Amino acid sequence: MEEDWWNAESSQKFSSDTPPAIVIVDAQKGSNILSGDVNMVSESLQSGVWNQIDHDKNSKFPSWAWFLTGLILVPIILLLTTSILMVFADSSFNNEYYSNYPKQVDDVTFNGKIFEVHTFSMTTGFEDIFATHSYWDIAIEGEHNGEYWNSYISGNYNAPHQLTTTDSIDNEWYESFVYKQNQDNQSLYVKVIVDDIYVATKPGEPPNFVNYWGESTQTGTELISFVTCLIWPIVIIGGSIWGFATNRKPFTYGIITMGALVFLAFLFLILALLATF
Repeated sequence: MEEDWWNAESSQKFSSDTPPAIVIVDAQKGSNILSGDVNMVSESLQSGVWNQIDHDKNSKFPSWAWFLTGLILVPIILLLTTSILMVFADSSFNNEYYSNYPKQVDDVTFNGKIFEVHTFSMTTGFEDIFATHSYWDIAIEGEHNGEYWNSYISGNYNAPHQLTTTDSIDNEWYESFVYKQNQDNQSLYVKVIVDDIYVATKPGEPPNFVNYWGESTQTGTELISFVTCLIWPIVIIGGSIWGFATNRKPFTYGIITMGALVFLAFLFLILALLATF
């Protein structure tokens, strides 16, 4: 006599998707045959068996973590990005080199007067950089009897602002002056050969420092600075929209809080600067 191996009470414990009974036929003959149908889990279920496990809830990113991401992690990334952009802008459009190890070489004569010549070795490839900027200058400093003096020449990629002159053997030099406190200016001569800067001064007053500064057109620097300033509002606005659109509201709240703090800090800085005037 056939009888069900579950009763009505036990059948209520299973969902309607439970497969029917599995029957073993002719077990005594040694051939075990399984019969019956196996129901597939409904495709509408996202995970688990018979919809008993919800992995989406178990793997959900905590709300507080999303909030801290917007409040702390996003501004850190923005600060790193803007810092890299500003360093790139400064290194790409400006050049600065200096040397404070002069070597004395042969003297030179200008208009019958003898001048001591000292040479400063600059960086390799200096000749390819020198006088190629929209503005450049060479600052020279020295000391005599405890008194400091300075001089400079400047120009652009077309020509120097100073006059040029020739020495007794027809070598061309830039002509400048030594500036001292309460004293008449004295002549000073400068020339650049490959990667070396030569400075001719009055005997006994050698230079001890040379600095070259080159500044390219400000268009590139201003563009990068403008883009750098735009990154912050773009990220704050875009991040807020993304947080609402993807139902990550804690992230939106965090990034809005960060934006408000940055704005208040900027406003406080402006007020502090105004108070100093």
